[in-house]
Amino acid sequence: MNIPRFVELSEENQNVLHRIILDAIPNEGCALLIGKEVKEAVSSGEINLTIQKVWPCSNVWESGIFKEDAITPKESRDRILDLSRKNRFLISPTDQIQAQKWARSKNLKILGNAHSHPSSEGIPSKIDIALSSSHNLMIIVDSGDILRAWWIINKKQFQEIKIVSYLLSTSRLNSTLT
Repeated sequence: MNIPRFVELSEENQNVLHRIILDAIPNEGCALLIGKEVKEAVSSGEINLTIQKVWPCSNVWESGIFKEDAITPKESRDRILDLSRKNRFLISPTDQIQAQKWARSKNLKILGNAHSHPSSEGIPSKIDIALSSSHNLMIIVDSGDILRAWWIINKKQFQEIKIVSYLLSTSRLNSTLT
């Protein structure tokens, strides 16, 4: 899949995302991003992503849930003293299943996830990348409450993509969610 040119996120969904993140402080908040891919032109293959629903999720990270050796390089492990919900997230499997069922019923798909970095920059960490699927959208809200979108290319590469904000009109909402 090509790297999307941008991701569309309504102001309403941005507000929902900020509320999810703020409610989780001091822990990382998380959500799933549901929407669709919009092809610009068949010949160019360029796509944009449109988020139509931000699905709030529970952060169920627990220390020891993953073997840190498998997801964190040794030099980083030595610097990490406390892997907790304050600096890690894991979306509840129950939330994932419910979101997937809802998305399918609306002919939409889960495009990726959003989470916060309450005490750091909004750049994917090595663990974020290691636990992410390739060809996936990731939006991070940083400690300054700034949203940044990233396209995960593979387990080692990612690229920032632009977030385009729009006002969600009633007619647009009805046409996308019915």
